Amino acid sequence: MERVVLIHYPPGGFDLKETKALAEECGYTVAEVIVYRKRPRSKYFITEGKLRQLKEAVTKHKCTSVIFEPNLKTVQKYNLAKELGVEVIDRFDLILQIFALHAGSQEAKLQVRLAKLYYDLARARERIRLAKLGEQPGFYGLGRYQVDNYIRHVKYMISITRKKLERIRMRRELWRRRRRKLGYPVIALIGYTVAGKTTLFNALSGYSQPTDRPLFTTLSPKCALVDLGNMKTFVIDSVGFIQNLPHELVEAFKSTLEETVACDLGLLVVDISEDAERIFKKVNTCMEVLATVGFRSPLICVANKVDLIDNPETLSDRLYILKRWGFNDIVPVSALKGYGLDLVRFSITEHLRKKIDFYECRAEGK
Repeated sequence: MERVVLIHYPPGGFDLKETKALAEECGYTVAEVIVYRKRPRSKYFITEGKLRQLKEAVTKHKCTSVIFEPNLKTVQKYNLAKELGVEVIDRFDLILQIFALHAGSQEAKLQVRLAKLYYDLARARERIRLAKLGEQPGFYGLGRYQVDNYIRHVKYMISITRKKLERIRMRRELWRRRRRKLGYPVIALIGYTVAGKTTLFNALSGYSQPTDRPLFTTLSPKCALVDLGNMKTFVIDSVGFIQNLPHELVEAFKSTLEETVACDLGLLVVDISEDAERIFKKVNTCMEVLATVGFRSPLICVANKVDLIDNPETLSDRLYILKRWGFNDIVPVSALKGYGLDLVRFSITEHLRKKIDFYECRAEGK
């Protein structure tokens, strides 16, 4: 595993534990964490003093890369690589690496490729200009391209990739139409990555989708017909969200997120075993992403992993955080242990019945 130095930037609202998990998932070992609290500088993002400290840490631990929590400008990456002599990786690079590692389906691979192309296109001119100044880690190979030719090539690749994804999107639309013809409502499992969505999906459906990966287990939606007792419904396991999700990834995964938007009811899965601050931030991130993609269906909040909380008062305090968000229906469960699954099924059934009754009344003109 490659040894890296991690630059933690608390003013950006980043979670150090989460960033370390991202780095480890990519195969990096964090040898040292350097905290930077001042405002970003234009040349290196960090101050000259912090840069000297970073240089010493890279030499001391014999690191091959440096990871920055925030996303950096192209020129900042170039300047840092020139000074440090190692590759500089930011949050977008980390998330993209994880998505590429976990992309098993053709759709997921195409979406990761599209996100990378969007990212490259936005920074193509600056990358080429810097690449011509001299080779630096992370800036090899672009010097042989003329600017216009390279940009034209990237746009062509974006067009080809989008056409392939459009064909997959059309197939998904056909599947959605077939589901509607069957008359079964659709439930989408939504939430932050590692909240336990896939575990809940397995518990409700009886499937055995893999849950051993710590981050982004699901990149392509999984669908199953679930018998709730009094009715049947389709349950969809969707891709997890993360704080400061790059715009390029949201844009590239739009076809996947359409499955979430088109549902009749959403289950927002929250890891209730975490501390109050993390729960608040993660719910906030989920709600922001849902607003971005145009999600308007009703939500049931599923407070997962209650088996990891021993103190009832602690559980009560954390459930209160969810109530502050305006969730009227909060269901404490443990998807892994099977606690509270009957209550989840009951809540889903009640919500869907109310929705069906509403549309029936409207159709009758009442």
